[in-house]
Amino acid sequence: MELLLKKLGIELHILIAQIINFVILLFILRRFLYKPLMNLLDKRRAIIDKGLADAKEAEENLRKIETVKTEKIIEGEREANKIIEKSKKTAEEKSALILKETQEKSENLLKEAKEIAEEEKRETLAGLKQEIGDLIIAASSQILKKNLNVKDNEKIISEQLGLLNKKS
Repeated sequence: MELLLKKLGIELHILIAQIINFVILLFILRRFLYKPLMNLLDKRRAIIDKGLADAKEAEENLRKIETVKTEKIIEGEREANKIIEKSKKTAEEKSALILKETQEKSENLLKEAKEIAEEEKRETLAGLKQEIGDLIIAASSQILKKNLNVKDNEKIISEQLGLLNKKS
């Protein structure tokens, strides 16, 4: 084998020195380059995995928030509809109450107006009765003073009736 190595131009002590150099280089690279590089890659992988897990968690939280938001919106719409319905009902009740009060007031005013008209009618009739009485007395006194014939009596009565028509 020595002969074969010499014919190939390989020297054994150089080959052993190169193998030892290669093992030392391999040890140094593994110790100072490969392990730190692998640790760095492992840390990056862990960071990426954590980022993906956080992204999934954030996505789930976002879905939950969207669900809660949708529920709150629906609940808010229901509450708004209830408030609107309640407001409409209250407005209708107040409108009915105001209408009822207005009708009662108008009925009271109408009743009062009728009473006032009746009172004025009574007063007017009383005044007319008084005037008619006064006219009758005046006519009677004139008839008695003159004690005239039927023609004169009719003339005086028609004059007094004409005066009565002018006054009313």
